[in-house]
Amino acid sequence: MSKRFAGLGESNQGSLVYADLGPTNTGKTHRAIQRMLELGRGMIGLPLRLLAREVYDRLVAASDIKDVALLTGEERILPYKPKFYVCTVESMPMDITVPIVVIDEIQLAAHPKRGHTFTDRILHARGTIETWFLGSDTMIDILDELVPTTIVHRSQRMSPLRYIQPKRLSALPKRSAVVTFNITHIYELAERMRLAKGGVAIVMGSMSPQSRNAQVELFQSGKVDTLIATDAIGLGLNLDIKHVCFASTRKFDGRDYRYLSLGEMGQIAGRAGRHTQGGTFNLSVDAAQRGALSEGSIQAIEEQVFAPVRKVYYRNSDLDFQSIDHFWKSIQQRAHSSCMIPQREAIDELTMLALLKEESILKACYSPERIELLWSVCRIPDYVQHSLSSHIRMVRMVFQQLVQDGKLNSVWITKELQKLENLTGNISKLLDNMSKIRTWNFIAHRPDWIHNQDHWKSQLLRLEQTLSDTVHQRLTERFIDEMGHQQERSAPEGVYREGESLWCSTMEIGVFQSLSFIPNMRATQRFGYNTVRTLGREHFASLANEMCGTILKNPNWSINEHFQICSQGMAIAQISKGRTLREPNVSVLSMGLLTQRQQKQIEVNVQGWLQESIKKVFSLYTGTDEVTRELRFDIRQQLGTYRISRSQKFSKAVRQSLGRSNIVCGKHYFYHRDIYKTRFQKMRFLLYALWNDIDLLPELPEQRTAFKANWPQGTARALGYYQYAGWTIRADIVDKLRWAKDRLSLNDVASRLGLNLEQAEKVSTALQIKLSTQAQNQTKNRRRKRSKRTRKET
Repeated sequence: MSKRFAGLGESNQGSLVYADLGPTNTGKTHRAIQRMLELGRGMIGLPLRLLAREVYDRLVAASDIKDVALLTGEERILPYKPKFYVCTVESMPMDITVPIVVIDEIQLAAHPKRGHTFTDRILHARGTIETWFLGSDTMIDILDELVPTTIVHRSQRMSPLRYIQPKRLSALPKRSAVVTFNITHIYELAERMRLAKGGVAIVMGSMSPQSRNAQVELFQSGKVDTLIATDAIGLGLNLDIKHVCFASTRKFDGRDYRYLSLGEMGQIAGRAGRHTQGGTFNLSVDAAQRGALSEGSIQAIEEQVFAPVRKVYYRNSDLDFQSIDHFWKSIQQRAHSSCMIPQREAIDELTMLALLKEESILKACYSPERIELLWSVCRIPDYVQHSLSSHIRMVRMVFQQLVQDGKLNSVWITKELQKLENLTGNISKLLDNMSKIRTWNFIAHRPDWIHNQDHWKSQLLRLEQTLSDTVHQRLTERFIDEMGHQQERSAPEGVYREGESLWCSTMEIGVFQSLSFIPNMRATQRFGYNTVRTLGREHFASLANEMCGTILKNPNWSINEHFQICSQGMAIAQISKGRTLREPNVSVLSMGLLTQRQQKQIEVNVQGWLQESIKKVFSLYTGTDEVTRELRFDIRQQLGTYRISRSQKFSKAVRQSLGRSNIVCGKHYFYHRDIYKTRFQKMRFLLYALWNDIDLLPELPEQRTAFKANWPQGTARALGYYQYAGWTIRADIVDKLRWAKDRLSLNDVASRLGLNLEQAEKVSTALQIKLSTQAQNQTKNRRRKRSKRTRKET
């Protein structure tokens, strides 16, 4: 390696560095696997867990199961002395010596969140005989800069790729993959394709290998002709696809929505065609209306020619844990090449930065061992990807338990896993649970973190298998009209309805639930999906129409503890965290027994009601005074209350201006005088819980002014409540008690708090309320009597 790269990476150590670069369908991965088999030992790093599992299965079939190890963040199969290691790039063991090391999809070194890991492998991962880099030929210039000794081979696509004019989804050819990036859009497209084509399979990155393989099998076997997928299919998953249709060309990258680059579109479109059989791609009619592809873009994708990568992300991997300052200096050490830019969006680094701002965490990191422990905990992957704050809470809990007890609390793990055993949610909820299981799988593979590792691994394996089967079943039931339709099936006999269940003489056929008929899986396997669905419609369609009419005339909407909007005792829609506090997402649940028009009417009503309810809460803080505009904005953002810090001082003019806007200036809080009324409370609690990733809606205080609250930590303070003597008390009541003009009697305190005299006495002491002389005497007498009673009992 030349002098200008000294310190940038390790030398090749006698390894031949070979790059097989080119578009998709060139056989790059196949050739690398064959070379590993020829050399008898090797390691391959892949970008996805699903792809790693696929390559693992191929190597097991070509050699022996005892010879192949699988190492991913959440899955470890490690036989005794394996010959081959199949890993995700992040999980590659860098201390193992093998003849050949393969790094796949090296263009991901330009990825803003994962790029530094791929760059590190390009610089440091070496086999003793050969090192192979696979990926796009856009990386040629980068490799020439970072590893000048690389021998580059440019592979050519084995089959042509051709663009065709946009078509309606119902007119797509067989063996098509429809690509989109929003889970709601995936379900919408799947429902449309079910009606047009009879059924679809669905593949998403958040699926487990089991559920993904089950869905792929439906497509590969020909039971369905259409696949709805995310861009996960662009990273090497081998599927028999003839045509790729882009239903959307925009995706959320973790910060904002952006359009796909031509390179990304080419990677995905290139999945069309297998071996020498050509493939086609296009946009859907809807996507083309939002922005058609130019002639130059089409030509670039057809010829698979894209702009070269100029910059890759870099982060120093040789870390110094001597102190916090040494750690930050080492991780932020600059690269020695201008083509490498510092990584700034890695989730582990952002998590570490956030936790070290907390005084308790900073105090705990007093030794190199503790700093290294915190860093290893911060490297727990965020598979759920809902919000950084919820991930940080999880990491904080793990670190605090490891510091305090050396291992994670088994009772806590049990409670967390029990939450994931609930199979009653919609598909999105089940996929979220599956992502959380991936996180726990990562933790379970750390024997230094948990007691009885084998027990938890088996528990998680069972839970993941159950969830995978359930997801596959739900997807199949919802988006496929008929399974196994070639088989002859007898019709059910003696069909009758009992309550909300439909039965025949031998089994339950299905149940009526939230304006849908949910078929029983055993019944669909025995009688056919179409038969069961038709019977459900015959027996429940009139009931569904009747209930729909009632909902539209008098919805009487309510929200249950699972953040579902309900009417007539039925869950109609699911509320989830949105992009802002004031704009939660609303997804209407399946209403299969209604027409599209009826479903749209209900959806409009639900969203309108929720928006109006939220608007009522935020419309309280109006005013025209420029002086307090920013303060009123802060009160809005904190859902009606504003905690005053000790350092803040507000002038009389500011307090008077807030008073004119009906905002009370209390001792520790500013709050609107109406904010504690019941009609506003539920929406405040709902928005707070959603934004802070709380699983269940906290119990509402209703009209109570003092109560025992079993709320998540921080909830009371955030929503304008004090906690004294074990009681949670509204801020406005505390202010009235503390600032009472006249000294209060104990009866007055008890009346305002809704407590008995003994309870009111304890709260009064905690609040330091100035009681009347009579009340003070009563208190002394009561204490004296309690003391005598205690001595007597003793």
